Amino acid sequence: MRYKMSKAFYFEILDGGIDGIFVHDLKKNGRLIHVNQRALEMYGYEKNEALSLNLEHFHSGEPPYTQEEARKKYFQAAEGEPQLFEWQAKTKSGELLWIEVVMKRSRLKGFDYLLSFVKDITERKKNEKQTQQLQKLKSIGQLAGGVAHDLNNLLTPMLGYTEMLLDEENVSALSRKRLSAILKAGNSAKDLVNQLLAFSRKQALKFRLVNINDVITDFEPLIRRTIQENIELNIKTTQGLCQIKADISQMEQILLNLSVNAADAMPEGGCLTIETRMTALDQSYASSKPGVTPGQYIQLSFSDTGVGMGEKTIEKIFEPFFSTKEEKGTGLGLATVYGIVKQHKGNIWVYSEPGQGSTFKVYLPVAPKSTPVKKEKKQKVSDLNGSETILLAEDNDEARNIAKEILEKKGYNVLTASNGRQAIETWASYQGAIHLLLTDVVMPKANGKEVFLMIKELDPQIRVLYMSGYTDNVISRQGGLDEGVHFIQKPFRHMDLLIKVRQVLTD
Repeated sequence: MRYKMSKAFYFEILDGGIDGIFVHDLKKNGRLIHVNQRALEMYGYEKNEALSLNLEHFHSGEPPYTQEEARKKYFQAAEGEPQLFEWQAKTKSGELLWIEVVMKRSRLKGFDYLLSFVKDITERKKNEKQTQQLQKLKSIGQLAGGVAHDLNNLLTPMLGYTEMLLDEENVSALSRKRLSAILKAGNSAKDLVNQLLAFSRKQALKFRLVNINDVITDFEPLIRRTIQENIELNIKTTQGLCQIKADISQMEQILLNLSVNAADAMPEGGCLTIETRMTALDQSYASSKPGVTPGQYIQLSFSDTGVGMGEKTIEKIFEPFFSTKEEKGTGLGLATVYGIVKQHKGNIWVYSEPGQGSTFKVYLPVAPKSTPVKKEKKQKVSDLNGSETILLAEDNDEARNIAKEILEKKGYNVLTASNGRQAIETWASYQGAIHLLLTDVVMPKANGKEVFLMIKELDPQIRVLYMSGYTDNVISRQGGLDEGVHFIQKPFRHMDLLIKVRQVLTD
């Protein structure tokens, strides 16, 4: 038996589709004659209203998604060339959607029409954008880490020799003033480099079990002194929070940077609210946010009543050297926060609209219950002199020379090597005892850790102090220093190096 099927019957079938469907009558100049239920839901129109509209009402009109381009694709499909493309659409309320469109010409019983199948891919495009942004920030971070490493090698002799000259008694008042200015500028450069290291996740961290509420309580007085008096500070902490494994100084850096950022957004005054609470990020949420691992988190949020930000600003907010403060900002504050959060295996997002204030939400993973609390061993050093033999391995000539001079002035016997292989050869050929290996982390022919492990096999008593412009993974695990590892970051002050060497030798 053959059934007679009307256009209305076919349209009724199309209404059951899971994607939006538009039907154009090519015999009537492409007039829209049917829009299925899913398309109406996507665009927010009533059926009669949608059928009375032209193509331009359904497209954003933003380049390259212009009406001219839309008509071009329409006519290509109408001439029998199927079209598959992604497009930016506009709903009745003005909201922009990302859609995937398939256009195809068909003919049925003399009925010549064009079908447009429309799928909402807005969430997919958001995820793609987030992934691209994460990859971009990762690439910038790798560059920043490399630059920071080289700058630290340059700053080490600059600051070291400046300190050494200032220690001399016969320096004139004018020269002392000039040297002090050099030292001040060098230390400012050092601070900038440390911010780059934080963003690139290359700084050495000391992880401890931390209650974030305690950190906020202890740090609150400094926040209040830092922000303007015309800003109201509200702190709302949820009691009974689980601990996180974190570097306390880095948590304080997050508190300071985000508080200052909020204050800068409220030049005429306002309110800053800092809140903590427990939250769970499930698999469904994680799948919509690239880089998120499902689990229990502490949520730390900063909400302000400031000027807010637009979408284009938000896209770049965590990039180093991007600033909305013109000459007043370095553009490293939020980049530093981003790096710290990522090195703590966490996530950060910002929610904002122009004129509506901003909210930064930081998610830090809850520490495993089995993680033991380890108290940091504090050791006082009163005598910085020594007579031990130190093997100094450093591939940068200036950094090696200044470290050697600092140590020899305090009585140490210093042997030097410019690469890993030479360090091993120097140790093997030396007739006396070598008490400490002071080694750069990254060196040609063998890195610092490889040198130490080779020597330790034959001399279990050897001690090691690593130094570097950044930690890298050769001495750290998951962004933090391994238990028992001694490390000093370049550039270092004379006193810091001498204290650290003495501590390692007497530990």
